Amino acid sequence: MSRRGLLAGAAGAVGGTVLAFTFPETAQARPAAGAAAPASPDTGGTVRFTSPTGHVLTGLTDIEVTAPAGTTAVRFSMDDVAFSELTDLYSQDIGLPPVWRTATDGSWFDPGEHTLTVEADTPAGRATQSVRVTTVRHPVQPAGRTVLDGAWLFATTADLPSGALTGDVPPASQPGFDESPMTEVLVPGAFGAVRDRWNDDSGRLGVYRRTVTLTAPEPGKRVLLTLESCFFACQVYVNGAPAGTAQGGYLPEVFDATEHLVAGDNLIAVVTDNRTSSLFQLNWSLYWNWGGLFASVHLDTVPAAGLTGVTATGAADGTLTLHASGINTTGAAQEISAAVALFDPSGSPLPGRHVAFALPAGSGVVDASPVSFTLPSVQRWELETPRLYQVRVSPAGQPPVTVRTGFRDVAVAGDRIHLNGEALPQLRGFNRHTDYPGLGRCQPDGLA
Repeated sequence: MSRRGLLAGAAGAVGGTVLAFTFPETAQARPAAGAAAPASPDTGGTVRFTSPTGHVLTGLTDIEVTAPAGTTAVRFSMDDVAFSELTDLYSQDIGLPPVWRTATDGSWFDPGEHTLTVEADTPAGRATQSVRVTTVRHPVQPAGRTVLDGAWLFATTADLPSGALTGDVPPASQPGFDESPMTEVLVPGAFGAVRDRWNDDSGRLGVYRRTVTLTAPEPGKRVLLTLESCFFACQVYVNGAPAGTAQGGYLPEVFDATEHLVAGDNLIAVVTDNRTSSLFQLNWSLYWNWGGLFASVHLDTVPAAGLTGVTATGAADGTLTLHASGINTTGAAQEISAAVALFDPSGSPLPGRHVAFALPAGSGVVDASPVSFTLPSVQRWELETPRLYQVRVSPAGQPPVTVRTGFRDVAVAGDRIHLNGEALPQLRGFNRHTDYPGLGRCQPDGLA
C-alpha cells in the first residue's frame, strides 16, 4: 500500500461534503523519507490561497491553494505550527492535475489572530504565501478544564539522538531534554499527514512534548489528563514520571496526573507507537496505519470522588440505563448524587430524576454500578424515524454532562438482525475508511 492518505487530488471537503476513496497499491519512485526540498529562492506569487475565503476560521474549514504545474508538494502551517502536507503522487498515478486541498478545524488552534502559511515545492523553487486569519474555539469548555490542543513539539526516532526513545523512562520524556531537533506540530493531528517525512509503511515511534503552566490544585481535588484518541499505543509521562499506558485509540484514555504535577511549569510527554512490528496484525492491505494524537487533549480538575464520564442506553420498553465512570481516591466506596434532566426528540422537557452512582474506591478511573429507570410511552428509535432523547446528568459539585440516546432493542437471530423485534429487510452496510488528504485519520467532526 502506498501513501494515499496525504496525497492531493484524492478527495475534497466542499461545503462540508466529502467523497472518500480507497486506492490500490502502486509502485512509485519518490525522494527518500525525510529529504528536504532543494534550497532555492522564494518565488513568491506562484502559489495562492483560494480557501479559506474569509478571515475567521470556526469549525470545519477548507484549506486550498493553486500552484504551478509541476509542483510536487505543499505544506501548511499556522504561526510556524505544522499541520498538513500534500504530495502529487496520486495525481501522477491517475494522470490528472493535483488538487491542493485539505481541511482543518478552527477550534484546534488557540483562539485569536494567526498567520496561515503555505509553502510549495515548485519547478522554479520554493514558493510561499501567507494570510492573516482569526480562529474561534467552540464550545465553551467546562469549568476546571485546561485545553491542550494547539502547538506541541514532535519528533520520531529518525530526528532524535540514538536511544532517546528507549527504556521504560526514555530520555525524550524527561525535563531538560534537548528539544532543538523537534518540530512544532498541531494537536490534534496524524503525524504522517502533518509532514510526509514521518509517514512510513511500517509506522514510526515518536514523542510529543508540551509544557503547561498550572496552579496548585485545591486540597482534595484531582487533576486528570485525558487523551481523546492516541494511536496506536501510547506511554504518558508527567514531569518525567510514568503516568500510564494505553492501546487502541478508539476511546478516550484518562490518567490521574495529580501526584506528578507541580505549581508552575509542567512537562507532558506522550510517546506514540504505530509500528507494525509493535502491534497486532491489522489488515495493512486495506487500511493505512496512521499514528499520533488524533483528538483533543485536556486536563480536568475534579473532586477526589467524582464522575469523569457518562453514557446512556435506551431499550424499546422505555428503560434508560446510565453508565458512569469516575475517580475515587478516598479509600472507601462513595455515592455520587446527580440530577438527571430529560428531553424528548422535539426538545420538550420530561420529568427529571435524582440518582446516585455507587463508585468503588481504586486507583485511576473506575466504573460505577449502572443506574436504570423507566420512562413511560417512549418514542422508539426506528430506521425511518431515528428519534433521539437528550439526557443531561449533573453530578453534585461538577459540570453537567449531556448525551443522546435512542430507545430500541437490537438482537441477532440466525442470520438476521432484528430491530425492536422485527427482522431488518435488505440490510446493507458500508465501509468508510477514515482517511483524508492532509489529515489522515484525524478529522474535524463536520467532515464525516
